[in-house]
Amino acid sequence: MSLEGLTDWTVLLASSGAEALRLIEAEKPDLLLLDVMMPDADGETVLEEMKMRLQENSVPTIFITAKVQSQEISKYKALGALGVIMKPFHPVKLATEIKQIVDSSAMQD
Repeated sequence: MSLEGLTDWTVLLASSGAEALRLIEAEKPDLLLLDVMMPDADGETVLEEMKMRLQENSVPTIFITAKVQSQEISKYKALGALGVIMKPFHPVKLATEIKQIVDSSAMQD
């Protein structure tokens, strides 16, 4: 709700990893916010599956998780994530955090 209310972004929601993969293939989003812990597949599995299915057209991904020790963050980035947002996050600041991660990633490219 905070992303739709505070930005002009179109937000699609998926309640499971399988639904997320279907939406990614159908909608081709610009960015994926992916929770590490989901009901049917963890975020790492969804990211890997997306990369296999879409190959060079995979979607830039930011993980959202409570597991934010340095080794976890390094692991998520090694998997190809742009960055990590720590739970709990402040809904009003979420869009700013996303933009900072995207902008930082663009500067590194």
